[in-house]
Amino acid sequence: MINRKALKFDNFHDFIDTHGLHGYDAVWVADDDIIMDTESINRMFAIFSEYRLLVAQPSFDPRCKRPWQHTFTDPEFILRYTNFVENGVAVFATEVIDRIKRSFRDAGTGFGVDFIWPSLLGFPRDGIAIIDAVSCIHPNDHHSSLNEVVPRPQHMVQGTELLISYGLLPKETDVSNGKFVHPYEVREFGGVRRDQATKNIGPNGTE
Repeated sequence: MINRKALKFDNFHDFIDTHGLHGYDAVWVADDDIIMDTESINRMFAIFSEYRLLVAQPSFDPRCKRPWQHTFTDPEFILRYTNFVENGVAVFATEVIDRIKRSFRDAGTGFGVDFIWPSLLGFPRDGIAIIDAVSCIHPNDHHSSLNEVVPRPQHMVQGTELLISYGLLPKETDVSNGKFVHPYEVREFGGVRRDQATKNIGPNGTE
């Protein structure tokens, strides 16, 4: 175990620099309050590998209160391709880490960084996905320790500044009004329906 006092993505960036990700095909960088059992995590990685995804996330259980409707579980699909996954539960292929590594260093609270990854990867139409075959829960009433470090209104300010620095928002974008401007439209590009799956991936990631 490694103990280092910093925000999540800054810690991940430091871990990459000091330890590397040798021997791993994919890595899950999740918030510390995400609820998901081991069986589901194993299946998530199996599907991620089977469909050669670059960035993905498990879908959110319908009981969660999430801002992005497309991240809720769709029971008709194994996965759906998209141009946006939420930073609190993102899975990354290690082959793309070098291309997006600086975003971890710059992410701060993480607000807005999830718009940057698809941009740095060239907006692949079949490389980013919501994995509907597994779901997780982000507790709605859980107290966020992050808000104690950075007050919630400042998340949006920092996120806007981050997107400006990466050229996804104009330099003249107002960062003081407390409103977050989406740099592009969040979309889905189809997916793999359960009746179209090429392989039957079992609950432990086995065929």
